Amino acid sequence: MAEPTLPLPSVFQVSDPWIPEPLSNPPVVSCAAGFEPVVAEELRELSHTPYYLKPAKLVLPEAGPDACPALNFYPRTVHRVYLLLGLGRAPTLQDVRALAQAVPFHAYLNPEQRFAVRAQRHGSHDFTSMDVAREVGSAVVERVQAHTGRRIRAELDTPDVEIMAELSDDQLLLLLNTSGPPLHRRHHRAFQHFAPLLPTLAAALLRLSSFPDNVDLLIDPMAGGGTIPIEAALLARNVAPGLLLPEGQLALFRLSFLDHTAWSRLRHRAERQVRPRSPVPILAADRYARNIRGMKANLEAMGVAADVTVCAGRAERMAYLEQQPPGRRSVVTNPPYGLRLGDPRRIDRLYHDFARACARHGIAEVVALTPRRDSWLEAFTQAGYHPTLVQPVRYGKLEAFALRVEPA
Repeated sequence: MAEPTLPLPSVFQVSDPWIPEPLSNPPVVSCAAGFEPVVAEELRELSHTPYYLKPAKLVLPEAGPDACPALNFYPRTVHRVYLLLGLGRAPTLQDVRALAQAVPFHAYLNPEQRFAVRAQRHGSHDFTSMDVAREVGSAVVERVQAHTGRRIRAELDTPDVEIMAELSDDQLLLLLNTSGPPLHRRHHRAFQHFAPLLPTLAAALLRLSSFPDNVDLLIDPMAGGGTIPIEAALLARNVAPGLLLPEGQLALFRLSFLDHTAWSRLRHRAERQVRPRSPVPILAADRYARNIRGMKANLEAMGVAADVTVCAGRAERMAYLEQQPPGRRSVVTNPPYGLRLGDPRRIDRLYHDFARACARHGIAEVVALTPRRDSWLEAFTQAGYHPTLVQPVRYGKLEAFALRVEPA
């Protein structure tokens, strides 16, 4: 059986090397590798045309720095927003230095600020990531001093400006971070589940479902700390992620060339668009009393407790659905993987029992994220479902799959 996957957006190609004109830099957004098409769809809804740059990176060549406030404010699936400073081939450290020296860093940094270079290196090289960071950092100091006569200083712990240098084989990508910490840090957690799902990944899974437009009841039967139900409630109520972000953590406020008043305008507009309640019922359940208590605390902390019904019960039965009215029911969940149990057979049994429960209760679609693709698909195939999406996703260091199944 062929496995359907998400179509990838177009590939962004430029001459080598490429240094954008100062202050005309296109934004680059990062996301979970494998979810690029989902993020691209969300960006298109925001009137952008994204292109695939590299795994976990999309570039918006038609946009410029003035798009950064909105890109940090509205998308739910984006991890960070950068500005593209330069890209090109850099097989040696000398090439790294030459490409970095071509970037007009003085247009983006003030000598009063402190900066840091975060370097990542993938592939085989006879030098380290620290060597890459050193060469790029030296270029920053030289360019700023040449144009201002003043020496800018590095500060690795709490920099004002953060520059990213990503070397993949011989391809070097230089980026300016406009987000600061990852944008998924938007949930206020009164309770920390031992394996919480990132809100950005929860939002991506919800986008793979029919929620909210074609769903009468959304269910997360293995809700843990409640990340998926929280994201569902925020989406249904049209609460923009930017309304949840502490402005002090955003790097864009430390970049003098950006319009800092844009954030206030975005906030005022978004506040008027928030709905008082979710128009779609949301049900969250878990088998463990500790998770139930913690989930309720998280829902309360996020201001969506009235939008989510919390039930105690096993996913293998979902007996709480017997009290729910009929309609189109959609499940979006992040099931346990069995990595901590040491006995994958227990997870296989859970998946098979859960699939049969979904069939009994007339679940119209199931969207999940798990590394145990074969076990999950076997369970649901035996229960009368067929896969409509099988998408590899890089979840931290874990190779997982976003899966959607529907009744055959």
